[in-house]
Amino acid sequence: MQIKNSPAIVKRLWAQHFFEGCTPIMALYAIMFERVGGLSFQQIGTLFAIWSLSYLVVELPSGVLADYWSRKHVIMAGGVLRTLGFITWIVWPTFTGYALGFALWGATIACTSGAAAAYLHNELRAIHKDKLYAKFFGWMMSSYSAGRLVGFILASILTLRHVNILIGLSAASSFMLTLSLLGAPEHPYKKQATYLKTLRAGVQEVVHFPKLRYICYGAFSTFMIIGVLEELLPRIYAQFGFNDTAVSLTLAFSVTLTILLLTRLESLVHFSLPKQVLSMAAAVGLLLLGLWVGGIGGGVLILLFSLVFQLFRALFIHHIQDVATGEERATIGSIPGLGAGLLGAGAYWLMGRLSETRGELQAIGVYGGFWLVALLALAYMGRKYRVIETSKADPLETLGPVPGS
Repeated sequence: MQIKNSPAIVKRLWAQHFFEGCTPIMALYAIMFERVGGLSFQQIGTLFAIWSLSYLVVELPSGVLADYWSRKHVIMAGGVLRTLGFITWIVWPTFTGYALGFALWGATIACTSGAAAAYLHNELRAIHKDKLYAKFFGWMMSSYSAGRLVGFILASILTLRHVNILIGLSAASSFMLTLSLLGAPEHPYKKQATYLKTLRAGVQEVVHFPKLRYICYGAFSTFMIIGVLEELLPRIYAQFGFNDTAVSLTLAFSVTLTILLLTRLESLVHFSLPKQVLSMAAAVGLLLLGLWVGGIGGGVLILLFSLVFQLFRALFIHHIQDVATGEERATIGSIPGLGAGLLGAGAYWLMGRLSETRGELQAIGVYGGFWLVALLALAYMGRKYRVIETSKADPLETLGPVPGS
């Protein structure tokens, strides 16, 4: 289905995701902090820990607020926060300024993570097109990757010689994120009487239904591995000998492949959950092998790792929305990110400390080894579950284990 023939809300969210992804400084900021700001790897790890803590603090409250108040307005608020964060980087290019900007960026991701998927689901249901959720969600996520692609290409052209232009373009794109939803419709949906009741209802649904809880664990693992290592991939490529342009183009190539896969998301969501988790484990294996090989060959392996996890982040977000039956969808979608923010802050700090004695690449390898074991265990735990479309099956059936499968 062509995006031009899709419902108006899909086009709006397609634009919002494009501008959210289009952050040119993302390709090079892990290198920028060292070359422009003069920060050590431990200080850079502290910055990413602050980013994760901000995400942690805002993630669940913003998801509950989206369900209780307005999903659209919470997303728009996130765009304003990130705009202010990038302006801070320009006017205050110190560790403190970078920390404040990262904190605002973490809040933005929290505002959009669960709310955007829930917003799309509700709007499609209102116009009786919810059976096409997987297709449109795939297009929405591919738009985010398309924005990243444009940003990476701009970074490869401008490089860190024009660092303030890269940051300024990122700020402008963040503001467009907000403007893209201005005037967009938001159909009414059932809401709890209070904020706390909204929170309790969302948490109870995750706690009471084993399959939904398992999928949240899977999404949590994906958020953790991507959220932590994705920010460090430019540094890995740089240590492999890639220059600024090569780093940006490598990221751009990975995103190009991701876009192609995400447009076919509806054909990928039906694989069994254990096989999906095993695929993630295999990707971590590629990461570890790439760290050991190094050079161009290692860069290719790291690229494949990034490609797999970009795809599975979208898959598990889709699964959560597809399996949930209550109206607290933004709240439920925020629960995996809550755990990711908590452990992410510790992971950045730990890798920063390990890098002092073992080196940066070895510290990243230790982290990857931990998640390889965790994913293998998660795949074993989920062998009793399979994916069933809620649009084609009884909702209660989708929430429980399937014996013998």
